[in-house]
Amino acid sequence: MKPLEEFSLTQFSGELAKTRFPSPAGGSACAAVLAMAAGLWELCCGVSARKAPSSDVWEGRIKRARVLRESGLLLIQTDTDAYEEVILTAKTKDRYPRDWQLAVRQATATLASLGENALTLLQQMDAAADDTTPSVQGDLITSAHLALAVLESVCHSITVNSRMTGVEDWTEKMDELVRQLQSDGRRLAAAILPQPLP
Repeated sequence: MKPLEEFSLTQFSGELAKTRFPSPAGGSACAAVLAMAAGLWELCCGVSARKAPSSDVWEGRIKRARVLRESGLLLIQTDTDAYEEVILTAKTKDRYPRDWQLAVRQATATLASLGENALTLLQQMDAAADDTTPSVQGDLITSAHLALAVLESVCHSITVNSRMTGVEDWTEKMDELVRQLQSDGRRLAAAILPQPLP
């Protein structure tokens, strides 16, 4: 099977709907949404670069947005592979609990990467939102909403995963990561979006 990041949107959404494994699930969907959010931000940067008197700054922003978009695409497959390992090791977790815990940690690391990338995207938008061309403000707002949705979703999944393992010190570490991602992400989104978040 070809890598998931090469699927059309129709094919990918069909894979999400399947009940057999390996298939993509929530983390992979978040990775795809992150890629779309970064793509929209890349569009905003490209249009703004055409209108700016000095486009060098915008060219750097375009490159950074492209890196996040490409990372999101790669994380689609990475998350699916990590989730598959969790499913496989869950079948023998009574005999080999450490293997299952390691698989959950790896899957959670992928989610953490998604959350950090979503936060980075929000930081990039916040730094340039005031300079963005007015004609792409709607795309900027959509991108910010999508990035925040990814961040909130993966934070919830990180919390669920850390609780499943029963490893207290790691759970505390993940709780701190979630608090930081949510705090920073919500603050940035509130600065970018035209209305306060509820």
